[in-house]
Amino acid sequence: MYEYIKENSGPLKSRVQTVEQTIKTVIGPFYDKFSNVLFELLKFVDRKVFLV
Repeated sequence: MYEYIKENSGPLKSRVQTVEQTIKTVIGPFYDKFSNVLFELLKFVDRKVFLV
């Protein structure tokens, strides 16, 4: 759905792409470094919630 909206955003398309690239540049390194930790945390919380 996001791709469809992005492709059909008309005159805002270049701004959407700029914002998307900026977010990837800023968040990307953090996500790459901590994605495994975040995934393990989600699994831990998931197990605790469903065991209660």
